[in-house]
Amino acid sequence: MKTLESRKEELTKEAKRLFKNGGTFETVYEGLKEYREKNGLSHDINLDAIQYLANPIRNKKQNKKKMKKLIVNIGMKNNSKGTFKELTKYVENLKEYKVIEVLVTVMTYEGEDELTMIATFEHNYSRDSKVLSDWENIASVLTQDCIAISSDTMDALAFSPNFKGKNFKFDSNLFANN
Repeated sequence: MKTLESRKEELTKEAKRLFKNGGTFETVYEGLKEYREKNGLSHDINLDAIQYLANPIRNKKQNKKKMKKLIVNIGMKNNSKGTFKELTKYVENLKEYKVIEVLVTVMTYEGEDELTMIATFEHNYSRDSKVLSDWENIASVLTQDCIAISSDTMDALAFSPNFKGKNFKFDSNLFANN
């Protein structure tokens, strides 16, 4: 009779083989089920756990992360993209941020009226520091001093790394959130 360890190794090897041959979670799950029946492998807890890892229902749920909402204000004055249309195209192509809505309004920056894009995104980053870092880099690309960003967990100004002026604080009274 095979030991538990050898049965675990056997089933793991079969799962790897099925995946390597182009198997999806669904086909590997079913393949392991058939393999266990054909080879008389019992429903031992450890063997069930290996098969469970390939369970398509479990993996669909695990891969569905809760999306988080982010609103940004991007000024059009001195913007490297030039027009609202070009800026819209740029933000729509940001890979890690899915555009939900893009609007334009007039805001005041350093005492002057400025056309401002209000863009609402969804993302699945868990760390605010990653989001802030991304938008600091985007501010640099767009030749902005800073971009105001707001989410459920953070309100901040993402200053361009090239900005040499005095940093100021986020002011919710100056933030447009559609």
